Amino acid sequence: MDITTNASKFEYGDILLVLVLYNTKLLESTSFISLTSALVHSNLNKMDLFIYDNSPLAQEIILKDSDIWTVNYTHDRLNPGVSKAYNEGAKFALTLKKKWILILDQDTRFPLTLFNEFSNAICLYPNSKLFAPILKSRDIIVSPTIYRFNRGFSPKSIVPGIHDLRKFSPINSGMFINLNLFFNADGYDENIKLDFSDFVFIRRLCKIISEFVVLNVTCSHDLSSSDLQPLASAEFRYKSYCEGAKLSARNLKERIILLVVCLIRGARLGLRYKSFTFLTLFGKCYLRDLV
Repeated sequence: MDITTNASKFEYGDILLVLVLYNTKLLESTSFISLTSALVHSNLNKMDLFIYDNSPLAQEIILKDSDIWTVNYTHDRLNPGVSKAYNEGAKFALTLKKKWILILDQDTRFPLTLFNEFSNAICLYPNSKLFAPILKSRDIIVSPTIYRFNRGFSPKSIVPGIHDLRKFSPINSGMFINLNLFFNADGYDENIKLDFSDFVFIRRLCKIISEFVVLNVTCSHDLSSSDLQPLASAEFRYKSYCEGAKLSARNLKERIILLVVCLIRGARLGLRYKSFTFLTLFGKCYLRDLV
């Protein structure tokens, strides 16, 4: 149950994969499909997978590849967001006496070499407790991002290896984190359900560690805001964005910076969809109780 390329032994049985689903069947999840292929490629089996399904209706999990996965499924029709899902996954990892968790969304395509690269990186950087792949969307790096002015900017390039966590911020999907570090940082802020959840979590980690490792792995990541969604879906996501931005601000200065960010985003969406709804949502979600 372990693969290693040098003398330092890395046990894959020490990992719990935590996957969040929303209105997507497990067998249709890009993340799950690509992870299954990666496990087969690396001759691994019986990996532990914790699924937190935020969909309105529960789904029956029937796997043909039962020798590859051991699945624990939790359904929560209240859809509390990814932060609670990741926290619940970490708690479950404790009950299994795991040492690591791999945090996942449903829309990331991982390469076949993913698990081999985990092993290689841990052997190369045995003191590191946070690892993250390079995620790209349409050839643009979306993780790790350069976090400035309370928002992320895409770097032109980034090389694998150790990086300053105060300068670069990985997003949720693909983060490979030591379980003790996760709990020492108090996990995710469950008040921030989706957008900005990763930035706030990284901010908590920065109080404990200053560096992380970028893996020699490039994944493709589908951003929900990249394509023209139905208007109702775009409105729901923008509302979530504004709420996450407002809750992530630590002081009035940050709230004002994020006010501008949300306003610009709302204006762009309004032009894109030819609708004033986004500016109305901005007023309701962000301007209310600003000070």
